[in-house]
Amino acid sequence: MSGMLVGFILARGPITTGQAVDMMLVGLLIGAVAARLSPTRWTLLLAPLGFFAGFAVAHRAILSGPTIDSFQPDSFYGVLALILGRIVLVMATLPSMLLGAALALRVRRWVSFPLAILAAAIAIGTVLPASTPPILGPDGKPLPGSIASLESVRLGGHEQWLTMRGQNVSNPVLLYLSGGPGQSDLPYVRVLFNNLEQDFVVVDWDQRGTGKSYPPSLCSSTTGCTSPMSRP
Repeated sequence: MSGMLVGFILARGPITTGQAVDMMLVGLLIGAVAARLSPTRWTLLLAPLGFFAGFAVAHRAILSGPTIDSFQPDSFYGVLALILGRIVLVMATLPSMLLGAALALRVRRWVSFPLAILAAAIAIGTVLPASTPPILGPDGKPLPGSIASLESVRLGGHEQWLTMRGQNVSNPVLLYLSGGPGQSDLPYVRVLFNNLEQDFVVVDWDQRGTGKSYPPSLCSSTTGCTSPMSRP
């Protein structure tokens, strides 16, 4: 039941940092409660299976699309959809759920301690501020005159995020818009457009409703999440 409830509330899994942290806490609570209701070590297996089965039933009932339909390994986007639609959810909930069950069952430390380390590492990695690595020269040091920045800007009265990367700040700007709403392309533009950084300052803008610029309150079920550029 808990998996179905989460599936209806967060059908696409945790999207924001806050939602990811909430899912970790929910997983910890579910694991502990499941172990109390069924004080057997099989709970370490059955609780996660029941949760993810319930989640799958719920979100398939109300959604469709590449992050929900069958895995498509023949495209880069299909692999990303698998990671974002399923693996991120598992990483956010499974370690904390197992930890909650292990603590409630009072299993041996060689089981609970690694789970605690893993859950803590995921939590810390989730809440740490994001950054983009510097552009390095042949000597392995930041290239003089280059730019590698992840920062927020105020556009249309709302905070939005973008990256700026280029080997020379004097080069012309190449603005990339991934579309949205939902998934950010910030982590992937650095890899996909790496060669363009030689001749351009590549700017990747997370528009409203996309990635780091995703306050759900700015999105409408009828009009979507539009950029200020699309408004008169």
